[in-house]
Amino acid sequence: MKVVAAAVLAALTVSALAAPGLGQDDRITVIVNGVEIPLAAPAVLIGGQVMAPISGLFEPMGAIAAYYEVDRSVVVTNRVHATVRLIVGEGVMEVNGARRALPAAPRVAGGLVFIPVQAVFAALGAWTKYEDAERTLYVSSQIRGITAEVRDGLLQVRVDATGPVQTETLVLTQPDRMVVDFLHAALRSPPGEMPVNDA
Repeated sequence: MKVVAAAVLAALTVSALAAPGLGQDDRITVIVNGVEIPLAAPAVLIGGQVMAPISGLFEPMGAIAAYYEVDRSVVVTNRVHATVRLIVGEGVMEVNGARRALPAAPRVAGGLVFIPVQAVFAALGAWTKYEDAERTLYVSSQIRGITAEVRDGLLQVRVDATGPVQTETLVLTQPDRMVVDFLHAALRSPPGEMPVNDA
């Protein structure tokens, strides 16, 4: 009886240490465009890759995801017409029809589909960075280009980005200028001053 009790106690201790998300300190946080995603189940780290359930992950990036039980596939699409297709248990994904290797295969656990988050967001054009010390994955839309011009006395600014972008604008004087701060976005080109209508 003592041997059985000791074995059960040892098994419970090992499973408690190995189970992700039990303590507040080991929880992995996913932040997309400045929004902390309430995950349906705790994310786990497998070989440096954050694996998280698909529910609610992609909306702050202007994308949607769906799981199809018939063929065990996950399809993610975004506003810039990127489509990512993954199959549970397979180590490749299709991005607009082209096959790419995955760092970890999607899997089902507890009735939820977990996907390699960084790889899928990167395929959608997002910037990602996992901060191990914070146990946080940051995901941001990438700004691919900015153009500005004055038409009919009004300043028009166009931002080409891989997802939604929030801005804060400041108008300053002496000299007259406008400062646009892109919140929670990654700029592909170096920041700086931009002339308007060649001025």
